[in-house]
Amino acid sequence: MCFYNKLGINIKLEVIMELIINFRICTILNSVKNENIFINQVNNKFNMVKLISKVLNLSNSYNYYKSNHELLKKQLDQLEAKKQDKLNLISIELKNLKKDLQENNNDLKRLHEIQNGIKITQNEIKGVYDNIQNEIKITHDENKRVYLNIQNEIYANRILQNLDIIKKESANRKINIVFIINFQISVMDGLIHLLNEDTFFNITVVVIPYDPHGLNLFDNGLSAYQLKDYNKNYEYFKEKGFNVIKGYDEKSQGLIDIEYDLRPDMVFYSTSWEFQLPEIFRMENLPKNILFCYVPYGIYAAQMQDDQFNREIHNKSWKTFSETKFHKQLSAKYSDTGSSNVVVTGYPKMDPLIDGSHTKNPYLWKDSSHRKKRIIWAPHHSIGWSSTAFSTFDKNYKFFYNYAKVHTEIEWVFKPHPALRHASIFFPEGQA
Repeated sequence: MCFYNKLGINIKLEVIMELIINFRICTILNSVKNENIFINQVNNKFNMVKLISKVLNLSNSYNYYKSNHELLKKQLDQLEAKKQDKLNLISIELKNLKKDLQENNNDLKRLHEIQNGIKITQNEIKGVYDNIQNEIKITHDENKRVYLNIQNEIYANRILQNLDIIKKESANRKINIVFIINFQISVMDGLIHLLNEDTFFNITVVVIPYDPHGLNLFDNGLSAYQLKDYNKNYEYFKEKGFNVIKGYDEKSQGLIDIEYDLRPDMVFYSTSWEFQLPEIFRMENLPKNILFCYVPYGIYAAQMQDDQFNREIHNKSWKTFSETKFHKQLSAKYSDTGSSNVVVTGYPKMDPLIDGSHTKNPYLWKDSSHRKKRIIWAPHHSIGWSSTAFSTFDKNYKFFYNYAKVHTEIEWVFKPHPALRHASIFFPEGQA
């Protein structure tokens, strides 16, 4: 038997060569053993000694490899035993992990049961809370309606009383009507003209400085440009032939007392932003026997329902003169007092276009032949992070300016909101 074929280990090259030689010798020996003719012909002792010497050498190599093989086998057995020990340890760890996983699953199941119980409880609590909130809201809304109804009745009775007083006194005197105006605006010009034509009324236009952001400019005196605008507004209404007075005295830096100096029966406002007016000119601080009227200076279309339909002027005025039927519907929807005091009259600013009076003092374009395109640029004042933030003037004014300089084939009119200059000066970082 050739033992070399049973070694299943890595052997160096010289060892492999030796194994190959030994394998061939083993083959020869097998041939010698099987063929008695060859053995009988070997008579030479030298050859026999040589052959025996080779056999002895082979025997030594066999013993060497056999001892190494036994050593390797022993090491392999030891490694196998260690591997088995590790496998046993891993098996034990897996059993422990499986047990822990089962316990965690049980804990998780119990946790889900607890969470479901809590969720049910939370839903029950939320249901009770929502019911309470709804009841509170219903009660609050009911109380608010009752309060507003009482308030409206008080205002209505007061207005009726004021009307009765005015009617009685009108037999002996004119009805004093005051228009409070804080910037050039033609929204009430037509109305003022009509009232002036009736000797039944005594009309006074009170011009006050424009304080668009409610900074109480009147307390600290006006700047040069504010004073210039104020006087320009005064001259504008004076040129129209109105009985106009200054509500602010530049020398004393004081305000007139409307109640004492003018004794108004009716006061007209064209702005709902009461903070823009001096405190003594505001509705809340004037006598309750005055009939207050409101004519919006613009056509309201922004998503600002409370500001446009539910401020003090809307709820406490005798009459609000609305632009369209749609705006009256909005008043009914958003005003606390509804639309009972709203009268649809149309938009007074459009009157000059209807009666043709706008042609009396038309704007004269430089290109009278109208060969150039005409653009009116009217940016809003709410630059930067204003609560309204309609304007993009602070972002694109340079673009428009440069564009206008380059495109001379276009004639431009710059028509900014009256408060834009004020906003640009007082809020240079865009806070208007």
